[in-house]
Amino acid sequence: QDTDIVSCLDAQTGKELWSYRYPCTNAGGYPGPRATPATDGSRVYMFSRQGSLLCLGLEDGAKVWEVNVAKSCGAKIPQWGFGSSALLKGNRVYIGAGAHGMAFDKATGKPAWKNEGGASGYATPVLFSCGGQEYVAVFSAKKFHVLNEADGSEAASTAWETAYDVNASDAIPMDGGTKIFVCSGYNRASAVLEFDGHSLKTLWKNQNLGMQFNT
Repeated sequence: QDTDIVSCLDAQTGKELWSYRYPCTNAGGYPGPRATPATDGSRVYMFSRQGSLLCLGLEDGAKVWEVNVAKSCGAKIPQWGFGSSALLKGNRVYIGAGAHGMAFDKATGKPAWKNEGGASGYATPVLFSCGGQEYVAVFSAKKFHVLNEADGSEAASTAWETAYDVNASDAIPMDGGTKIFVCSGYNRASAVLEFDGHSLKTLWKNQNLGMQFNT
């Protein structure tokens, strides 16, 4: 229960090509990973529930670098451990951690930007475009945020509180990024938010549609 494993299998035969084990203590009574590994074709990135962002070689599983955001970046570990998967784009890897998201250089693990303090939600950041600009949609424990992708500064946010701070479902941008679907469980329900690059406005809510978390 105190060790997690990233494994690489041959897609044709199921034979294990390599595995990488790393210590990860139990969190909230639920052992096991919360996240999905991501790969850019040459490296594999994994974010553990205790805050370790790992970069491994795809060919052999050797560790390239590791950053523990709880220890080095001031990110508070949520009650049930971090739940964000790593998200890759260009030369960056994004995770839902800290006050509202962090980005790191894929090659070195050095922070591109970080928002220290506060508690994250459990969802994975979502990249989207709106009006020719790039944004990151991410949940914290109490809010939904839209960040400027370049530097992590906040473009807009709105309160989104769910029981036990479980904001764990990824946002879904629509209509060229001008609308964003958000959803949570515990009777928090769902909503479509209008985004104009500077603010978020609720277009509708639906108490009959809820989702505690998504894959």
